[in-house]
Amino acid sequence: KQLVSTPIAVTYAVLVESLHSLIALIFATPPDQAMTIITLIIIPMIIINAIGMGIFSMMMHNLLGEWKTRKEKMLLETEIAKKDAEMQIAAKIQQSFLPDVLPEMSGFKMAAKSCPAKEVGGDFFDVIPFQVIPLSQSSLGIMIADVSGKGIPAALFMALSRIVVRVVAGWFGEPAQTISYANTIIEGNSKIFEFPSMMV
Repeated sequence: KQLVSTPIAVTYAVLVESLHSLIALIFATPPDQAMTIITLIIIPMIIINAIGMGIFSMMMHNLLGEWKTRKEKMLLETEIAKKDAEMQIAAKIQQSFLPDVLPEMSGFKMAAKSCPAKEVGGDFFDVIPFQVIPLSQSSLGIMIADVSGKGIPAALFMALSRIVVRVVAGWFGEPAQTISYANTIIEGNSKIFEFPSMMV
C-alpha cells in the first residue's frame, strides 16, 4: 500500500522485461536468430525500460515527498495559529488581573501601565485593600512585582502570587506581615514552576 523504493522498482522492471523477452525467445523462429534478437532488441529494451521506471519512480517519490512536506507545513501552521490564539487569550486574561482604575489618594497622583516583552510575562502591579470589609478609612497597599523569566511559567507564577498576596493582606492588614507570610506560602508552592523567584 505504499510506493516501493526506486532500486526495487528498477529491479522489478528488469525482471518483468526479462520474463517477456524469455517468452519471446522460446517462441522465436528460427532459433538461430535468438542471439541477434537478444543483442539488438532485448538488452536495449530492458535498459530503456529500467531507466524509464527509475525516472518515473524518482518523480513519484519527489511528488509524494512534496505532498508530505506541504501537509506537515499546513499542520504546523495550524498548530502555530492555535498557539497564537491561546497566547492572545492568556494575555487578555492576564491583563484582566491588572486594575483598570487606580484609586484616588489624597496627596498622590498615580498612574500605571504594563507592557510585557512577550504576550504574557511576570511583571504586574496591584492595589490591595488591607481590610476584607473596608472601614471608614481603609488602608491600601501598592504592589509592584517582577517574576524572573518570561512567558507562560512567569505568568502562572504571577497569577499565583497575586492571589496569595491579596488573600493574606485581608488576614493581617499590615504590609510587612502580609509579604512575609505570603512569601512562605508562595515558596511552598513554587517547586513546579521553572522560574520560582519573585521580587516585590
